[in-house]
Formats: sequence, C-alpha cells, structure tokens
Amino acid sequence: MQHVSRRTLLATALASLAGLAAPSVAIADGLPTQPVADFYNALMDSMRHARELKVKGRYELLEPVMLKSFDVPVMVKMAVGREFTAMSPDDQARLQAAFGKLLVASFASEFDDFKGEKFTIDDQTADRNEGKLVKSKFVGTGAPVDLNYLVRNTAGSWRIVDVYLNGTISQLATWRSKFGATLKTGGAPAMIQAVEQQTAKYMAAI
Repeated sequence: MQHVSRRTLLATALASLAGLAAPSVAIADGLPTQPVADFYNALMDSMRHARELKVKGRYELLEPVMLKSFDVPVMVKMAVGREFTAMSPDDQARLQAAFGKLLVASFASEFDDFKGEKFTIDDQTADRNEGKLVKSKFVGTGAPVDLNYLVRNTAGSWRIVDVYLNGTISQLATWRSKFGATLKTGGAPAMIQAVEQQTAKYMAAI
C-alpha cells in the first residue's frame, strides 16, 4: 500500500471541499464533543482570515484554543511510551512544550485557505480506550473526509488525546513513526530538536 502523508491528506481534504457555508458549531458545555467543536470554530475562523493572518497570525489565533482542547501532555506520554517516564522532569516539560507547538503549527500551516468548507460533528459518541470517540466530517462537493477524535475526561473536562485522519490514521502513531527512531538514537534532546525543526518548517510556510 502506498504511504500517504498527513499533509497530503489534509491538502486533499481542503482542495475537495468547496461551495458550502461554514457556520460555527454550537455544542452544550460538558459534552465529549465540546473540545472538537471549540477547535473547529477556531480553525474555521483562522481559515476565513488565512491570507491576512499569514501562518504566524493563524498560529497565534489557534494556540490558546488548541492547547485547551487538546491534552498535549497526555498525548506526548502516549506517543513516546515507556521512554517518557525515564526522562528528567525538565526534558519531559520541554518535550511536551515542543509537541504542543508542533501540533498548532501543523494546522496553522496546512489549513491556509478558505473556500466555503463545512464540517459536521456526530452527536453520538462511542466508548473507546477509556474515553469517547467523536466522529466528524469535512463535507463539500467531493467525497466527505472523516476526522475522528479520541477524547478523555480529566478532572471534569473533556480533552482530545488523539486524532484519526481519514478515520484511521492516528496522530500519535504518526508522531511515533516520525520521531521514535531519533529518540532511540539521540535521547530526549535529539527528539526535542527534531520536533522543533519540524515546527520551524511549518512556520516558514508561505
């Protein structure tokens, strides 16, 4: 099977979705779907003003919402695995901060236009891996594109801990595949450097 990059799939999704209105999604507080709706509303706002904001402005708009909607510390622990617990507290904190910036920068870079896209969120969730699976779709003139989210409730707040592009391609698995070998050969400092370099590439996008 030919490997398809996350960037290619996201670009394909955006290129195929046009011509429909994109209203904000209103979700009642406290539901598992809330962090996904909050994220989407910020993402669509960023896309609507993409050209004037540029990548730096889109990053600044998305960052506070995404770091609230996504449980980045948990995501990093899950993606890195047992090696994470062996790191010093300082390396753990630096790695979590680096991946948080990477996550925001990837969306700020890739979602760089708006052509009337619309999305839907299924209000029916399914139990999955100590949490809930929230299903959503980008809908346009082409075939709908699935984007599903694993959310977990921590201290009374639902937050995203994984994203499944096209319904199956895990964000955490992608991080493990891209940066896992660097961690094994160079330890936490090398992994942090690699993540920061990837973030810089996203932020340099025009």
